[in-house]
Amino acid sequence: MKRHRVGKAKSHRLHRGYVRTESGKILVQVPDGSPWGFSLLSDDQSWPGGVGIARSWKPISKKSVSAKKRAELGWILEGS
Repeated sequence: MKRHRVGKAKSHRLHRGYVRTESGKILVQVPDGSPWGFSLLSDDQSWPGGVGIARSWKPISKKSVSAKKRAELGWILEGS
């Protein structure tokens, strides 16, 4: 899978789901109205365009995310 880079807007449909940063942190990526067209989110913070949280990340499947982490972040996907 292709890695996404911080602050790089994509012209194609953006991934909406879980991502893993280069440091191993699991976050949620959702399209939004920011200048980059998406944000990365944790359970209590957001980073428009991924700026400030990671230099790169990869989309990952829901089944590769632990049940604990899905419980922590799943509400974001349900509400967006």
